[in-house]
Amino acid sequence: EETRPRLDDLWIEYAHWSPDGRRILIGAACRGADLSGYQGGYTFQRVDPALPDWMPQVDIGIDDSQWRSLWVYDIAEGTFRRISPDGMNPWEACWAGNTQVACIASDGPHENHWYRADIRIVDLASGRARSLYRPKDQIGWLSASPDGSRLAVVNSFSSDRHSTTGELTVISVADGAERRIETGGIDATFTHWQSDTDLLFAGIRSLESALALYDARNRAQNGWFV
Repeated sequence: EETRPRLDDLWIEYAHWSPDGRRILIGAACRGADLSGYQGGYTFQRVDPALPDWMPQVDIGIDDSQWRSLWVYDIAEGTFRRISPDGMNPWEACWAGNTQVACIASDGPHENHWYRADIRIVDLASGRARSLYRPKDQIGWLSASPDGSRLAVVNSFSSDRHSTTGELTVISVADGAERRIETGGIDATFTHWQSDTDLLFAGIRSLESALALYDARNRAQNGWFV
């Protein structure tokens, strides 16, 4: 018997178009999933209206109401399909080309599991996930080039999910090789690929907000905009 939650029972946290515009990647959370301290540190709870207000809550550890998952909506077919495997909790995800998805994921759904999360690649056809990159500290703001050959992520020692601010890193999807990017003193807080080689990132430099473009082919900054 199918025990996985249906998409209409979940909270939708983000949605991303595939590079070819044929599918939408959806990140969803069960109704009991944790929110980060950055978002207020709240845990959604289902309340049984038949129970009195004074009834205590019992902590039963990890249950099916606490997980996050990845889904794909096919525009032509009009269908939703879950692609993330059981036992994997994706915190962030993006397309890495049209046939695979990159995600920051852990083997548990609680907020403390995020601090040990790594980057995994999920094959769209099979749903199999492989570990690509395991950071020393925490990671956030994952993005991928449209052709799926490169990822960008921010590495830093972080107190809360969504507050990751630090070193900009480019990772090869083929072998997981990493390259730390010289940012001219900017602590990165956001990444987005404008093309297969041009990486836009935002961050903080001293007391100013900054935007910059990085050319991954020539390994040089194309310009700085503060």
